[in-house]
Amino acid sequence: MSPFKSDRIWNQHVFLGPPISSSRRRRSGRAPLILSATTVREGSSHPLGDDVPGGRLSVIKHAVSADQDTVRRSQLTLSYTETYRLIGRDPSSTSFATPAPRSMFNPYTRTAYLPGMVESACSSTWDMFEFPTMSLEMVPSILPLVATTYKNTFFSSSLVDRETRFNIRLLRLYLGRELPSTIHELQPGLRSDLGLDVSRYIRLDKALQGIAPLPPLHDVAYGMGRILAQLHYGVGIDGMDIELVLGGDGDHGLRCWVIDYNQCERWLPPQPLSHLGTGLATTGRYASGSLDDGARRLAKRISALEHYYPRPHQSLYSHFQAGYRVGVTASIDKYRPKPPTAAWAAEAEAVVQAGEAFLETYEIKSKESLEAKARIAARRQKVANV
Repeated sequence: MSPFKSDRIWNQHVFLGPPISSSRRRRSGRAPLILSATTVREGSSHPLGDDVPGGRLSVIKHAVSADQDTVRRSQLTLSYTETYRLIGRDPSSTSFATPAPRSMFNPYTRTAYLPGMVESACSSTWDMFEFPTMSLEMVPSILPLVATTYKNTFFSSSLVDRETRFNIRLLRLYLGRELPSTIHELQPGLRSDLGLDVSRYIRLDKALQGIAPLPPLHDVAYGMGRILAQLHYGVGIDGMDIELVLGGDGDHGLRCWVIDYNQCERWLPPQPLSHLGTGLATTGRYASGSLDDGARRLAKRISALEHYYPRPHQSLYSHFQAGYRVGVTASIDKYRPKPPTAAWAAEAEAVVQAGEAFLETYEIKSKESLEAKARIAARRQKVANV
C-alpha cells in the first residue's frame, strides 16, 4: 500500500529540499534522482516548503502502513532519534555518522513531531502522504570522481558501454562477504548502491590514492563493531538489516554512514543502560532467558543474515572485535553513577559478559558456516571429478 494518495511509490526516497542547480549537483555529487524516486524538479517548489529545517535537503525514507500505525510509528521514530542522539556526527565516537531525523508526519492529527518535541501543525504540502511518514536528512552521495573510478575499476567493458548514464550514489561496505572481481550485470534494486568487499575496497583505494583516499579499512571495521554495540546497548535495538555504506561528507571528501533502522527490533528497553541497577530485562523475540541468551540470539541472527561485518577468519576481525568491546563499555560508562552501587556494578558486569557472549557466539556460528561451505565445495568437486 502506498503512503501517497495519488501515487504507487512505497518506501522510496523523495527529495524534500530546495531545488538543486546543475552546478551545485556537480560540486556536491548529488544526483537529481534517488532510486525510483519522485523528485523536486529544478525551478519547482519543494514538497514541504518551510517545514524543512534550514532549507537543507531531506528525503522521505520510510512510511508506516496503516496496520502498523501507533506502535510501529513510535518504534521507528525512537530508533532514529536515539541513534542520532548517540552517534550523530561525533568523530570521536565512531568513524560512522547517521542521518538526522527531521520529523514524523501524522496524517490523522495533521501534525509533525519527533520524540521529546511538541507536535506542531503542518502546512498543506504534507497532503501527498496518506499514512504516517518520516523525513530524514539526505546522506550525501559519493564524489562523482569516486563513482567513475569504481565503474572503470570493476565494471566489465561491455557494462561500461551499456551504462553510460548510470549513477552510483552510495557503496555498501560488505567486509564479511566476497564479491566477484568484475561486475558484468547490475542487480535490480541495488543499482545505485553497489558493493565493496575487502578486495574491492583495497583496489579502489589504490586507484584513488592522491585523489580521494578511502578511510583506512581497520578504522571502518573498528567503527562497525562500535556502532553495532552502541545500537545493542545504547539504543536497545538488534541492528538487523541496517546498511553500512560509504557516502560523501557533504563537502569534498568521503564518510562512512549507518542508515535504515526500519527493520530493527527492540531487544532491550529504550535507553537500556539507564535501567542498570533496577533490573535490565530483554524484550520482544529476545525476551525469554538471560541477557547472555538474548546476546547469543543476536549473534546467531547477525551471523546468518548480515554481510557487512568482518568474519573471525579475516584479519580485520580483531578491529571489529575491539570496536564492539569499546562500544559496550562506552555505553555503560555513559550511565555510570558516582559512586556506583553494588546492584549497578553487578548489572554492568552482566552487560560486559553479554557482549562477550555475543562475540563468542558470532565466532562459533561464523566458523560453522565456513566449514559448511567447505563441505559443500568438496562435494561439488567430488561430483565434478566423477
